Amino acid sequence: MASGQRQHHFSRNSLEEMSEWIKTVPNDGLILYYMTGNLERVLLTSPKALSDILVHKAYDFRKPDLINNWASRATLDIVGLAGMDHEFEALQNPNNKLNMMYRRFFNSDPDMIRITLLLGLFVVDLKYLQNLPVRRNKIAQESSEFIRSVARQIIHEKREKMEKN
Repeated sequence: MASGQRQHHFSRNSLEEMSEWIKTVPNDGLILYYMTGNLERVLLTSPKALSDILVHKAYDFRKPDLINNWASRATLDIVGLAGMDHEFEALQNPNNKLNMMYRRFFNSDPDMIRITLLLGLFVVDLKYLQNLPVRRNKIAQESSEFIRSVARQIIHEKREKMEKN
C-alpha cells in the first residue's frame, strides 16, 4: 500500500481486508497502515516477521495485557495465513478447539511454567520434569498433541493438493 492508508472504512470485515493485503500487497513481512484517528498499526505477514516481533524484539513492541486474548487469537490467524496458507479463524471464533487448546497450553499456571523452566535450566533435566505426573504436564501433553495433529492434517491436505496438481 503506497499510502499506508486503509482503502475501506467499516465497509468490509477488517480480517478479510488484512487477509487480502497479505496476499496482494508487496511487503517484506510488515505492512504499515493507519486506522481511523491516525492510529498507526503494523500487520505481520510472514513467519520471520512474527518471530522478530515475538522473540527477537519482544520488548520493542507494546502489547497491553488487555489485548492478550485477542493477540493470541490474531497470532494463530497470522501464523495460519502467513506460514501455512490456512485460515484458523481464531478471531472470528474464539471458541474453536485449536484456539482453546493453544490458550490452554500457554495460559495454564504461568508460575508453574516459570518454576519448571528454572528447575530445568539449573537443577534437573527438563525431560524428567516433563514426565512428572502433574496437572501442568497433562495439559501440555494434551494441548500439544492436538496442535500437532492439526499441523499434520494441514500438511497432509497440502500434499494431496500438490499431488493432484
